[in-house]
Amino acid sequence: MMRRIAFSGLLLLGMWTFIRGVQYPIIHYKTSDGLPQNYITALAQDSDGFIWVGTQSGIGIFDGNDFIRTLSTMEGLPGSYINDLVAGPNNQMWVATDEGAALMQSMKTTHVWARGTRIQRLFPVSGTGLGFFALGGGRLLRVDDSQEPATVGFLGNDKQQRIRHAALDTRGTLTVLANRQVYQLTSEGQWIPFDTNRAIDFLIYRQDKLYLAGEGVLSIAAPGESIVSVNLPAACGEMRDLDIDQGGGIWLGTDKGLFSYDPGPGDWQHFHAGNGLNYSRVNRVFVDREHTVFAGTRYGLSFLSGITFRMYSTDDGLPSEFICSLLEDTPGTILAGGYDGISEIRNGRGRAFAVNRQLQNKQVRALLKVGPRNYLVGTRYNGIFRWDRNQRLELLLGDVRVLSAIRDSNSVFWFGTDNGLLRYDGHNSFQTILEGLHHQRVWAMAEWSPGVLILGTGNGLQVYSHGRFVSSDLETRLGPINITDIHVASSGEILVSSVVHGLFIYRETDLLNFTTRNGLLHNDVWYALKDSQGQIWLNTSVSLDRYHNGYFSHFNKNTGLFGDEGFIHTTLETSDGSLWFSVSPGLVELPPSTRSLDPVPPRVPNLSIRVDDQPIPLDKPIQLSSRQNSVEFSFFTVSTRRDQPLYYRWRLLPRQQEWQPPSQKTSVHFLNLREGLYTFEVMADNGFFQEDSQKQCQRISFEVTPPLWRQWWFWGLTALAFFGLIRLATFIRLRMLETQKRKLEQRVYEHTSELARKNHELVVLSITDPLTGLKNRRYLNDRIGDDVHMIERSLFPRKDSAAAGRRYRREDLILTFYVIDIDHFKSVNDIHGHTAGDRVLVGVAQALRRELRTSDIIIRWGGEEFLVVTRNKRADNSYLLAERLRKSIESRAFHISSGETVRRTVSIGFARYPFVQGNIRAVSWQQVISLADSAMYLAKLNGRNLSVGIDPGPGFTEVPFSQIITRMDEQAAAGRIRLYSTRDELQFHSHT
Repeated sequence: MMRRIAFSGLLLLGMWTFIRGVQYPIIHYKTSDGLPQNYITALAQDSDGFIWVGTQSGIGIFDGNDFIRTLSTMEGLPGSYINDLVAGPNNQMWVATDEGAALMQSMKTTHVWARGTRIQRLFPVSGTGLGFFALGGGRLLRVDDSQEPATVGFLGNDKQQRIRHAALDTRGTLTVLANRQVYQLTSEGQWIPFDTNRAIDFLIYRQDKLYLAGEGVLSIAAPGESIVSVNLPAACGEMRDLDIDQGGGIWLGTDKGLFSYDPGPGDWQHFHAGNGLNYSRVNRVFVDREHTVFAGTRYGLSFLSGITFRMYSTDDGLPSEFICSLLEDTPGTILAGGYDGISEIRNGRGRAFAVNRQLQNKQVRALLKVGPRNYLVGTRYNGIFRWDRNQRLELLLGDVRVLSAIRDSNSVFWFGTDNGLLRYDGHNSFQTILEGLHHQRVWAMAEWSPGVLILGTGNGLQVYSHGRFVSSDLETRLGPINITDIHVASSGEILVSSVVHGLFIYRETDLLNFTTRNGLLHNDVWYALKDSQGQIWLNTSVSLDRYHNGYFSHFNKNTGLFGDEGFIHTTLETSDGSLWFSVSPGLVELPPSTRSLDPVPPRVPNLSIRVDDQPIPLDKPIQLSSRQNSVEFSFFTVSTRRDQPLYYRWRLLPRQQEWQPPSQKTSVHFLNLREGLYTFEVMADNGFFQEDSQKQCQRISFEVTPPLWRQWWFWGLTALAFFGLIRLATFIRLRMLETQKRKLEQRVYEHTSELARKNHELVVLSITDPLTGLKNRRYLNDRIGDDVHMIERSLFPRKDSAAAGRRYRREDLILTFYVIDIDHFKSVNDIHGHTAGDRVLVGVAQALRRELRTSDIIIRWGGEEFLVVTRNKRADNSYLLAERLRKSIESRAFHISSGETVRRTVSIGFARYPFVQGNIRAVSWQQVISLADSAMYLAKLNGRNLSVGIDPGPGFTEVPFSQIITRMDEQAAAGRIRLYSTRDELQFHSHT
């Protein structure tokens, strides 16, 4: 199901500044996501936790992730246009529609009133069974029990039509709004004015308080308390709905958007179409039991998650989508280094620097503070700079690629680079440290203790202590893994992030490893941080994760983040406790007040039982016979908190006294339970589990009766029958099994033989060129790996192999790749036709087979090109074979039709693998083919019918391979490659 996710909008201030975006990520649902219709008219939550979403075409049932069901007139509702939803106890839901009112129980309609009457609002009266007030059809209605509605008189019939809003409190007091005046109905049936000192446009009752809005003021009236007033925002507009969260915050739905009010600082937050909502006119607003906020508009349902992320992107002034380094310059000021420069973020505002013109595409990988307004800037592609905000960049050290950097407790600066560890004393003195490094590329660094560094390289972890590398238990236990980040927590824990191997946590002597097997969504972890609250935050390739108390929470696009990809990025915890994460495409800020785990206990799970795959009702005692040996318990908890994990613990008493470890499975299956009394208990757990918290536990008790075979008389009858029939049954059974065995063996043999024959035919067809009968490229890809590995083993034998202690010379075993192209082949097709061309190709293939060994590989490479791969023990045999092949084809006449022949020559280019002696990895076999192909084209440039070979020169490895291919004349002139053929001089360019 595709969901559209709108993120926090940010307002640009000038060329280089930005302000904080909306603090809540917003997720949107529409008809394509399961809603019956986009226009939202009502919101409520039933006692099971499901969110009921009323629309103009029915009700959608939302479980926190998806819409699982739609309710309409098919379920007995009087109408599909829903005006109001009011939750009652025991899964009751009161429904007001344009065609009457209804009461639903467990999503089934049980009562219907006032058919044909438009009911706008419902107000169930507690303690009266089915009694309720209703506002509809221009009248105030009252229903007692199951009677039809009766009109409630209100100040004379002349004012009857002027009732706009009504509210009913828990004491049964009815309050109405008519002609901008408020009235309350006394127990004696009299209407009395409610003094508000201002004209009122809206009223609603929430959490034992009456909320009245008018003339720019929201008044809050509670029994026995003074009226509290809050000034509404100037841009509020007409109020349409209101709800209160568990912290006392006010959420207003208006025709200008969604407004939230925090009673602590007294601030208003505004959500509208320009910064996240799908539409600015909010018809309904609802805060559920887990503090999740829902807003309904004419374009669908908006869903605000429970954790406050602040998100920044390049549109808000960041230097690039990829932020590689973060530095807290001063309290409240952050420096962010990215692919294209540096930006400053201060008090929610950002600006870029003029030096970014010099840092374009340089990738700022390190920002270190030397002193006030004085910094070191390490780049990936242009060296290390000193930067004074009042001056331009000063290059300290060029030709160095920085990957990581730290400033230790002794004010020494350390840089991890592509070519080792770099030490800088702050006075223009650099020292490169390579001796003792297992891998030159230093991806990550951290200070373990004064004078002791931990380095993460492409080949594992190393410890550098007081000027030398020392071995450590952590290095040995991690092994040769690719490390991306190292973090030393204040508690002494060491967090090691890695590619493929997940996250490692080293505590004293314990080493924990987290991968997809135990909670992660991806095994590539780019950074990790343990914050001051004890929570571990890490970024993988698909999500930003939080680990707390044994539980993982995952944040990505599905939970409202504008991005979730991590790749060699960074994280920072500032002095005020804020966390900053680099998450493509930008930055995510998490203030300390919003990242504490919200202690909202999960709901009691809904629990059901099935026996032998049949549901069992729970309204009476459950007694199972011994033959009902398959018992399955299913459970689920509705939760809208995507930022908190949801696990389940269960136990079957008395069989299991301890709670089972938390799991996300939602069913448990038991087989062959012995007779006795059992109680199955299950509870939902989100990290706040308490073993004695029985209120969160759901349970089912049942009894398993003894089986027949547990009775004494059963054993007597069984013994008589058994000893009387045992011999007969054994004889018959053995005969049947023998017959079946013979038939089955014959059938298996026939099917296996046929399958093997067809598989062999398919394999041959898949690797054979149908025209020439030669092998194709697929055969080469499948076969060449064995030859390459044989050469690698000969050059680098394993210690336990028979070749240990010696090394083959290069001449002992080489592969030679010959690229052969038929000269002027196109003219054969143009003059004689494609059939003649096909016969020439077949003839060349036959000539190659005749000249080559059966162990050599001949490939139809494409068109008129062939590829030959030979294994030799002498390098000088390559040229001799090339000439032999060329002359053989030159001397051959190809029959293209009866009595007609043609002759064609070939151009051959060849190169050997390994290409560089003693360095098998300098050039891959695929690149050797490219070299041979270039040599072949060189042969064509020099008149065709020529063999040209290519070997490396002394300086071959000093330039990139791409330059060898594209600038072969320059490299030959510089001696980096050697070419040889029968021609004294070879031309590199055609002359026209």
